[in-house]
Amino acid sequence: RYTAEGSWDYKIIQPGYKYNLTDVAAALGYQQLARAEEMREKREAVARYYLASMADIHEISLPPDDENRLHSWHLFPIRLNLDELTIDRNGFIEELKRNHVGFSVHWRPLHMHPLYAERLGWSDVHFPAASKMWKEIISLPIYSAMTMEEMAHVVNSVTRICAAYSKGAMSVAA
Repeated sequence: RYTAEGSWDYKIIQPGYKYNLTDVAAALGYQQLARAEEMREKREAVARYYLASMADIHEISLPPDDENRLHSWHLFPIRLNLDELTIDRNGFIEELKRNHVGFSVHWRPLHMHPLYAERLGWSDVHFPAASKMWKEIISLPIYSAMTMEEMAHVVNSVTRICAAYSKGAMSVAA
């Protein structure tokens, strides 16, 4: 639009928001770009540690790691195998809190947002796979400045929680 060949005309085809960065925010972002690959590599190291350390925990599924892809590892979501556990995601979250492990829950399905539920009448029955997965996903902490001690604490906490609430452990004890 702003080149010699561009047009003054434009059309808005969807509702939304216009976000502009301030000059200061843009300058900070520009400087951070110089560190982007270094930070990605450090997050990848954390992800590799998690993947190797939690590979044998049957109560969770780890994110896929395709060697033919360059992953940003901006999130590290695990999927709880609820058929293998005696607690649900919210119980698992409470255990993470008790162990002082940061976490988040991502990817709330659109139909669970009031805008879509109220305007379009969407509900769990319309999106059963997304509704099921929503109850199984937790994102573990991953950031470029994580220390080995912090990574080990996350892994040890997840391992202990899974062992404590494993249905396999219940049947062995019985």
